Order: sequence, then structure tokens, then C-alpha cells
Amino acid sequence: QTAMAAEPMTDRAPPMKDKTMRELKAAMVARACEDLEPLRVAIEKAREVQLDTNEIDKATLILHDLELKTQPLSFTDLPQTEMQQLQAKRSRDEILEDLKRIMRLKSKDGFKAEVLAEFHFQNFMFCQKQGFSPEKASAFLSLMRQLHSNTVPARKADVNEASALLEELLARHSRQLPPFSVGIFSKEEVSVMRDLVTK
Repeated sequence: QTAMAAEPMTDRAPPMKDKTMRELKAAMVARACEDLEPLRVAIEKAREVQLDTNEIDKATLILHDLELKTQPLSFTDLPQTEMQQLQAKRSRDEILEDLKRIMRLKSKDGFKAEVLAEFHFQNFMFCQKQGFSPEKASAFLSLMRQLHSNTVPARKADVNEASALLEELLARHSRQLPPFSVGIFSKEEVSVMRDLVTK
């Protein structure tokens, strides 16, 4: 009787694994911040039914990459203390030198490094003009760095792709939907930033 009772469990196991595998595969197409939680849940279910570890590892890697992609940018390139010190400075030369160091611009890159330093300086001065807090200024400078690195070098993206990335970055920092996005900027600030970038 014990053997007979165990038999149906054996019969049900493969269909359960198949269903979980389909759910995991569907969740692995995750591309946006809203996809994080469904992917986490699918990975947990996959572990519970002991799916192939290779598939779980692939899903976990996708989750990790998406978490990095969608996390808020505040204090990533510019930690809070450095941001506060930068905002207290008044000398253009000092600010430029600090930005070169913080953004890891190398002297050997010559003119390219100078252009990028000026790019970051102008973005910093925009933050100062807007009266941004250290959190907002840090987020904006990193946002602009990411937008530049993903769209400008070697003409990586066309206008539509650049615009889509800008909107994704702005949305990530203006909607209060934790853990998916954090409302650092107000709608008015987002509008001003969009005008700066697209003018």
C-alpha cells in the first residue's frame, strides 16, 4: 500500500517540473523593472522542484543583470560625501579635476577626456542651477553618464533608441514604486531635465 500511495506522486512530478520550467522560461524574458519580482518567484519555484541547475543559473544571472540595470543611480558614481564636497566648491578648475577623477577620465585619452570632463561639468552646473540635493545631483550625473556611454560612442544608438533610454532612466527615478523605481525627481524636474537633453 505504501508503494501504491507513492506512485501517483511520481506520476505528478514530471508535469509539475514541466510547468515550472515553462514559467521560468517565460520569466527569463525579463527586460524591465516590473519583471524583477516574477523572475524571482519563478527562480524560487524552480529550486523547490529541483529543476536543472543550469537553467536556474541562467535565470539567476538574468536577474542579477536586471537588478544592476534597474537600480537607482544615486551615489553610484558619486558617493554622498564626495557629492557634498563637490557642491561646496566654487572653482571651475577644482570641480573639473574632481569630476575627471570621479568619472575615471584618463589624461592619456587627451581631447576625448577633456570633452567628457566638460560634459560632466555642464551637467553638474545644471544641478547647481536647479538647486538639486546631493542625491538628485548624483543621480542626474550618473544618468547622463549612462546615457552618453550607451548612445554616443561609435554612434551606438539612433535617435529613437537614445530617446527610449532617456525615458526609461527618467521613469526609473521619478516613479515611487519600490523596489522597481524610486521617486527621486518630481514631474517638473523631469520635464526640465528632458528639455536639457533633447534641446
